[in-house]
This record gives sequence, structure tokens and C-alpha cells, in this order.
Amino acid sequence: MRPASMIVTCLISALPLALAQQPPELGVMHNDDGDLSFVSTDPEVSVRVLRERVDSLARCGIDTLCYSVGAGSDVLYYPTQVASVWGWRETSYDDDERWGPRIRKIVAGMQAGVDPIRVAGEQARSAGMRFFPSYRMNDSHFMSDPFEYPLTGRFWIEHHETMTLGISPLEGNPHYANLLDFSHPQVRDYRYRVLAEVIERYADIMDGIEVDFNRVQVLFPPGEGPRRAHLITRLLARVRSRLDEVGRRRGRDYLLVVRVPPAPANCRWAGLDVGAWMRRGLVDVLIPAQLMTLAHDMPVDEFVAMAEGTGCQIYPAVYPRTSWTWALEPEPSAEDYRSRPQRRVTPQLVFGAASGYWQMGASGIQLYNFRGVTNGAHLLWGAMQPQLEDVETDWNWLRDIVRGIEHPRATARRDAVHAATPAYYLDSEDTWQYRKQIPADLAPGQTRDLRIAIGPDPASRERAVLRLGLRDADPATVLRVGVNHHVLHNGPVGDSLMPTSVDPDATWGAHPPCPTGYLHLTVPQRALRPGWNVIEVSAGPGTQQVALTELQLGLFGEEAMR
Repeated sequence: MRPASMIVTCLISALPLALAQQPPELGVMHNDDGDLSFVSTDPEVSVRVLRERVDSLARCGIDTLCYSVGAGSDVLYYPTQVASVWGWRETSYDDDERWGPRIRKIVAGMQAGVDPIRVAGEQARSAGMRFFPSYRMNDSHFMSDPFEYPLTGRFWIEHHETMTLGISPLEGNPHYANLLDFSHPQVRDYRYRVLAEVIERYADIMDGIEVDFNRVQVLFPPGEGPRRAHLITRLLARVRSRLDEVGRRRGRDYLLVVRVPPAPANCRWAGLDVGAWMRRGLVDVLIPAQLMTLAHDMPVDEFVAMAEGTGCQIYPAVYPRTSWTWALEPEPSAEDYRSRPQRRVTPQLVFGAASGYWQMGASGIQLYNFRGVTNGAHLLWGAMQPQLEDVETDWNWLRDIVRGIEHPRATARRDAVHAATPAYYLDSEDTWQYRKQIPADLAPGQTRDLRIAIGPDPASRERAVLRLGLRDADPATVLRVGVNHHVLHNGPVGDSLMPTSVDPDATWGAHPPCPTGYLHLTVPQRALRPGWNVIEVSAGPGTQQVALTELQLGLFGEEAMR
């Protein structure tokens, strides 16, 4: 708790650390990107649907709502005096069949005076949730077509010749050169003024603010992140000071929540000195996050170790989509792999990720853009749909997920699928993303050690199944597979290899590519342990090289919460 006077400071400093620090109780957090802020050209319909969605999140068990204040960093959903508003200029996208309807809905709502951030915040508070406006610090959606794209703001247009990166720090994608360069004090001050405006505007309904460096984690020219990290620390110190100033005025505390890359090394690369933030007491909650897809093996334990004794809580982010895959069943059949693979996560995959992160010491979980199920599909980019206001949504899927991750005991009671996180085709590994274990080539005679994190007491489960997704394997392929030095298989895969049916056109050139076959192995519970487990995989001599493109471990048993 942040004291209001020197006397209180002295009293608190005299208390034991465990009593002096009062970590926030945020429960299950949910980050909403704001894409569904305006779903109709009728502003009243947009307001009604937004309120219903927020109420639905509350009924699903969400405790804290983080709501994006803009579509990107520069075109915002409220009448900003610092950045740009929707419709600030006309572009060729106004007549685009996808963008045109969205632009008309948003402009109609904003011209009618609708402020979706306030609508969402007031509804969240009335439903018993905490509320945090969320701001993306250097969003990249506009960067491939900056002079025309609807999400390009006036600041960029007026300063792009002198205040952008100029050179992309990510090999293979030159468009990142168009992002603003935080080396310039004018850029940092611009971002700060947006945050200060948000703090003042929503101080009456918010519990703090979320600063999102995750979308995206490119802030400085190539190689300059570590050397210029102090500039971001100073920026966050200004935000912390502004929150405290407004808090003193209003007689309450405000929290600072920050989304960052998924590993400490990635934070250092980006110029985010998270250790300094924690030691200085700038940040209350740190959220390690992938860019786009579900991760099971972010090194959350490293962040937890850094936060020890600082009062900062670690809330890893969990996403609603993954690489193309089929659901892992405890007793699979060939029929299970003849359907089309899906990208929407199963509840079991979410439970597996959450269970591993609880075991690593996480304080809680943030869900990112989890929404209801519409016509059997998860609503990801629904704002592009012209008749979204007429769509019926089933929230049972999300309700089940929230109930299964709300605390470690709940997760331990559920069937869970743990995994080695596959790469994503937009990952820039060893820069803003940690290097993924999958895909992995299996060369003859070479053993691959892959780590999977699982939750407490795996021996209590009735059944454990290890699934290997393989490319270019056939019945004659020889594999040796072990778990923590317990050998599960050694020899040809034979008829145990279950072929899949994959339409490459339906999976958009997936990376890694979908498995062409699966090998399922029963794992004795005695072979497993809480925390990190090592899966050892090698191909036998003479075996044609195959690729491991998926590795999942399912723990199944009677679910006490059913």
C-alpha cells in the first residue's frame, strides 16, 4: 500500500515485510483489445451489446477487466486531446469491404458521444469487477502501410521523418522500421501524455492503469534496447508518480500493471529493465506474455524469483488460440484425426498452462481476448462482421475455463493438457520471444531434451498420456522416448502411429506444420514430478530424419468439479 504521509511510511517500514506489503487481490484478469467497442452504426445498440458483454464476463467469473483505450497506440476510442480519434482523416480503407463497415460504426458512435471505455468501466464496477484502462505503447498494426492505414495517427504523420526507428531491429521484416523510436524524448512524452490523460479521465472508475509493451516489444533501434532501458524506467516512474498524485487527491491507491515480453532475456533485448521496476516499487503487477498464441513454458519462475521481496505480483498471460492441432483424448482413435484441425484452445490446454504457471509461483492468470463462442467459433475479429449485434453468443466455454483457473486447487482438479510451446510464424526468437522447443528435427543418434511444466501431485491422476506429433514418420520409424529417464518406447513406431488428415490450404501454411502422424504413449505416474519434466526423444540409427512438431502431455482423471 502506498502511504500518504511520512508517519505512515515510518510505521509501515517498521512492520515485517509480509505485513507491510499488501499485494492487490485481482483474481482472474481479462484483457480486452476493444475491437468490439462499436458493433453497430446505431450507437444505442453498441452500448447495449458492450454492457451485455461486460456483464457476461462478470458472470463467467472474471474479477478484473483491462480494456484497451485504442485500436493500437494512436487512434483511440475516446475524445482524446493528445492522440487521434477515429475519422481524423479519410483514407482508401474507408471504402474497403472489411474496414469500411468498422470505421462507419466507430465514427457513428463517437460522434454520438459514446465513450466505450467509460461504458465498459462503469459496467465492470457495477458488476463487481476491478477495472483498468489499458494502453498499447508501440502497436505495430499500421506499420506495413502507414500512410494509408486507418490506425495511423497524426503524431506519426507529422514526425515519421525524424522520430521513427529507420532500421528494423528484426531480421526479415523491414516494416518495423516505421515504429516510433523511444530514444526521442518527444516520443516518450507523447506516450506519457496519453497515459496521463487516461488516468485523469477515468480516475473515478478505475483501479489503476495497464501499460502494454507487449503489442509490440520494439522500442529502440537495433541493439540499443539494453543501453537505453533507463529511458523506459524513467517513463514508468513518471506514470507511477502521476498515479500516486491522483491517488493522494482522491484518497485512494492506484495500481500499475505492465505487460511485457515472455522471458527476462526478451525484456532486456527490448529495453525493459523489469528488475529495476520491481526494486524501485514502480510496478504492482507484471504480466509476461506471448504475442499471439498460448504458451505453456514461459519462464515465469524467473520473473517470480526477480519479484521476491518486492511486492510485485506475476500474472502470466494465456491466449485463446494455439498452433493448428487436434484435441488430445485419453483414449484416441484414428477417427479423431480425420477432422480438420483447430486453432481455438481447448479448456484442457488452458488448464495445463495455468497449472504449470501456478507451480512456478505465479500470483494469478490473465486471460487475453477470451470471448464467448459464436456458431461454434471463437470470436476473435468480430468487429469486422457487419451484423455482429445480431449474433448469439454462448459463454459456457469461457465460464468453464475461468472456474478451472481461478486458483491452484481448481486447476489441480481438472483434466489438463501440458505442452512444449510450438513456435509461431511471427515469432522473432531470441529477440522479443524466447526460443521455442518445437519444431525439433530428430536426427539419428541425437537426443532431444524438451521441458514440459506441470502442476502439483501428478501421481494422483488416473492416467497420463504423452503425445508426439510427427512429420514424415512412417511405421518403420525408430524412436526412443523417455520421461525423466523412464523409457516409454524404444523401437519402430509401427501401427501405433495414427495418421492425420491435413488440408494445407485450410491451415494457412502453418508454422510449425501440422503433424502427419501422432504417437501416443502411456506414462506411469511415478515418472512425473511437479514443475519441470524432461522428455527425451531420439531417432534410431538408419531412420530417415523426421520432425517433431508437437509435444503434449495429458493428465486425466475424475474431475472433482464436474
